[in-house]
Amino acid sequence: TIWRITADNFDFSCLGAQKKLVTAQNFATLIEILRARATEAVYDNSYHRLRQMLAAAWPLEQETESRGWRRKGPGRVSTEAVTRSDNDIQFTRYSRLRYYLQLHQPELSA
Repeated sequence: TIWRITADNFDFSCLGAQKKLVTAQNFATLIEILRARATEAVYDNSYHRLRQMLAAAWPLEQETESRGWRRKGPGRVSTEAVTRSDNDIQFTRYSRLRYYLQLHQPELSA
């Protein structure tokens, strides 16, 4: 069984007193707990190390959104924009490739 845990809308209340205000800290704590309790499980964190290189093959989806005009003081106006990146498709493709290679590893080495 393969698990993929995303931080989007994840209920970190399972951490109890260890729960923090920042998602990144909660995620790190959750990983520690899972690794301590599931000692036979294989933990694959290779995506995090390779994500910049993967962008050459599978670019991140980016969306730029205009925030409109903003006043910066008397007589001064500026425009703002926000660019969001989404790695969901990139991660899905990478994880499927890893799974495929894992299933076919004996064939590849023969």
